[in-house]
Amino acid sequence: MSRRDSYSLKNPFNFVIQGSLGILDTLKAGFSSINIMNHLGSMTLLFFLVQIISGFILSFFYMPSLEHARNSVMYIMSDMVPYGLFIRTLHRYAADAMILFAALHMFRKLFAGRHTSTRSVGWYVGIVLLLLTVAITISGYLLPMDARTFKIIEFFGLTLSSASLLIIYRAFHIALPIVVFAMLVWHFLRISRPPIIPTLALTIISIGFLAILIGLFPIPAAEMKMKFAKYSFDWIGLWMIKLPSQGFSQAVWAGLITVLVALPLLGKKIKTSAKVDPARCNSCFSCITLCPKNAISIKTYKINRTGTKQVAYVTPKKCQACGICVAGCLPQVIELEGRESKQLLEEVRDICVN
Repeated sequence: MSRRDSYSLKNPFNFVIQGSLGILDTLKAGFSSINIMNHLGSMTLLFFLVQIISGFILSFFYMPSLEHARNSVMYIMSDMVPYGLFIRTLHRYAADAMILFAALHMFRKLFAGRHTSTRSVGWYVGIVLLLLTVAITISGYLLPMDARTFKIIEFFGLTLSSASLLIIYRAFHIALPIVVFAMLVWHFLRISRPPIIPTLALTIISIGFLAILIGLFPIPAAEMKMKFAKYSFDWIGLWMIKLPSQGFSQAVWAGLITVLVALPLLGKKIKTSAKVDPARCNSCFSCITLCPKNAISIKTYKINRTGTKQVAYVTPKKCQACGICVAGCLPQVIELEGRESKQLLEEVRDICVN
C-alpha cells in the first residue's frame, strides 16, 4: 500500500495509525531542540507579544483616572470578568519574564564577545530596548493605584492627577511598546536568519510554566483594598525602589548605563574580514545565503578589456569574521585575512562535531 493510500479516508484504520505516528514524529522533532540558551532573544519577543495580547484585553476594562482606576482593576480581578485575574497576572509576570530574558540575552552576547565591532550597533539597540522595557514596567505599576503605586509615588516624589495618569497610560504604556516593537523589528532585520520565535516545544513549555506559576501565585486581591496594604514586592521590575534614596538609585542607573555603553569600546575589536578571490569565483552566490549579517553582495568584476562577470563581494565594515562563508564556499575562493583556510575549516569541523 502506498503512503498516499494509507492516509486516505477509505482506510480509516491506517489513517488513524499513520496520522498518530505523524503527530508523534512532529512532536519528537519539535522537542529535540529546546536549548533555551539559543533562544534568549526570541523568548524576550515571545513574552513581549504575550504582554501586547493580554494588555489589549485588559484595556477594554481599565479606566485611567484617579477615581476609577482602582475600581476598574478590582473589577478585572473579580468574577465579573472571565479569567480576569489570570490575564492580569499573566500581563505582570510576562513583563518580569521579558526583563529577565532581555538581561540574560545581553549577558550571553557579552560573554560570547558579540558586542564589539559591527555588533556594537545591536548592543546599543539592546541597551535602549532594556531601558524602555523597564520604563514600561514602572508605568504599569503606577496604573492600578494600589499599595505598590503609592510606594513608587513616594520614592520618586511624584504627584499624580487624572491628567498625568492618562498621560502615563497613553504615552508610556501604549506608545512606548509601539516604539519597542519597531526597534525589535530593526534589531532582527540586521540578521539574515534570526530566530524570531522560539521552537514550538519551547513555546509550549514556557507558556505552560507561566500558567502553572500564575495558578500557584496569582496577584492577591488584598493589594487593591487600601493604601497601606501589604503587597508582594517585584524584585525584577522594581528593585531600584529598595535602594536607600532616589539620588542613589539615579547614580546606580547612571553607572550601569555607563558600563553598558563603554563595554563595546573596551572589548577586543575584530579587525579581520572575509575576502573573495574574484578571478576564481564561479558566481554561485551560496555565500550570500550563508552570511548571517548580510555582509556579502553581488559586484561586477572586469575579467579583461571587454568581458565582465558577477562575483561575490564582502563589505569589510559589515563582516564579523565568523568564517561561515569560508566553510560553505564549495570552490574555496573565500578566505579570512590573516587566517589560513585549512586552520579555519578544522575549527568549524570541531565545532560541528562537538
